[in-house]
Amino acid sequence: MKTNALFLAIRAISAEFARRLFLPIVITIAATLLVALILVGWLTTVSGWWWLLLIVIISATIIFAGIVGVAMIALTVLRPAQNKQQRVAIREFVDKLQEVSETVQTPKLFLFFRLIKDVIFPSDRGLISQVSSHVTTLRPDFNAIIALFK
Repeated sequence: MKTNALFLAIRAISAEFARRLFLPIVITIAATLLVALILVGWLTTVSGWWWLLLIVIISATIIFAGIVGVAMIALTVLRPAQNKQQRVAIREFVDKLQEVSETVQTPKLFLFFRLIKDVIFPSDRGLISQVSSHVTTLRPDFNAIIALFK
């Protein structure tokens, strides 16, 4: 049962971390596409040739929306059911994990891929277990999160 609680805790932490990494990227790309759509839409009034570029940008926007939709569904499936106490504990743990990551200057993307590996191949020696065993403040928090999922 401990392994199941460990796996659920790692899934919850990974989903929260992925959401924090994913949302700024989505907002930036969506804003860029919106500006491009407005600018090229205005340029179509100048010349008919700009319609070709508008078609490409509209196609990119549709593809982007599909990718975001699939990613949001994947994040929803990855995140286990949580009560309020678990959500708060997960948020606080990810805050601390990001602080540790910034302290040791591990790129967030690398940290995210290591978390994905831990989700796909669960083990007691995963990234979160290793980091939390080295940092004394994270270890009790990680153990408390595991206990919340029991």
